Amino acid sequence: MSTRPIFPKDTSPNAIRRAQQVSGMSLDQAKAALLQSKAFLDTRMSLQGWWQRTLQANGVAATEPLFNIQDVITMSVNAAIANYDATKERLFVDHAIAKARTTGGWRMDQAVQTVLARLFEWLELNKPRALPEIPGGIFAVIPEDIARKINRMALYTAMNVSQFSSVPPPRLKTQLQNAVWAADRDESRKEGLGKQMSFAKIIGRCEGAKLDAIRQEVDRGRGAVCTSFAGAVASILMTGLRDRPYRVEMISGPNHCFCLVNRAVSIKDRADKSGATEMPDFHDWGEGAILIDAWAGAMGHPVFYQRPQDFPRVLQVYLTLKLLQHFDSTKV
Repeated sequence: MSTRPIFPKDTSPNAIRRAQQVSGMSLDQAKAALLQSKAFLDTRMSLQGWWQRTLQANGVAATEPLFNIQDVITMSVNAAIANYDATKERLFVDHAIAKARTTGGWRMDQAVQTVLARLFEWLELNKPRALPEIPGGIFAVIPEDIARKINRMALYTAMNVSQFSSVPPPRLKTQLQNAVWAADRDESRKEGLGKQMSFAKIIGRCEGAKLDAIRQEVDRGRGAVCTSFAGAVASILMTGLRDRPYRVEMISGPNHCFCLVNRAVSIKDRADKSGATEMPDFHDWGEGAILIDAWAGAMGHPVFYQRPQDFPRVLQVYLTLKLLQHFDSTKV
């Protein structure tokens, strides 16, 4: 019998009967063929099988020392891959990748770097992080398609994760650090990642055309820092104004940037010497204000916050410091 799968992976009774009718086999023969096909596909889909083929295609030996480093805490790459096939737990593989790339450092052979980056990409494709939940009340304010588009940015790469190592949940920190390392080695993302960094610092007012330019580069690079994330989010939110009359603002504080929707008008707003508007902290935002932070999402937290006190505790200090408004849709 051919070693190639001749039937789908489905081995339910109905699938067996369909296979029997198409092939002319007996039910037992059809069941055996389907089970063989399923076993073949399971083997092809295993990480270990994929890893061996990737090493071979790139001329790298499985005996490469970096793939066999193991200590009390971290499995070797090869051991973690075998463990993944048994448990589907990517945490061990993420830690093994981090161990190998930090041990190899900048002197690491290019082919070894390539297969490690592809290993991380395999995990991102086959075992991605779950998207953050969107609070139910958000859709009453922001169109659902717009909110979901913003929420998907949580799977982009937070390029400055090393500068904010206390922000990600501990379980995700290694994965997010690996994501930055892999992004730097992805030629398809380099131009977008490089250009979005030119928007990493915004002074004064930011017009809609600039927000759209930021969004384009963030989408091309599938990664950003908080300022670029905020600019991209503001651009997406503006497209939702065709259906809902909400207020969109891009806000910065010392060392962070995010967006607000429907902040209450405040008599405490006043012009800043940079051209931006200095505004009060969250105590004066009003009960209907929604905080949106795709960078926080890329760091492993939710993207949408209906109450400032739900913002990650490690970031809450930024809501109490001097805040500047760089864009306001009511002034366009």
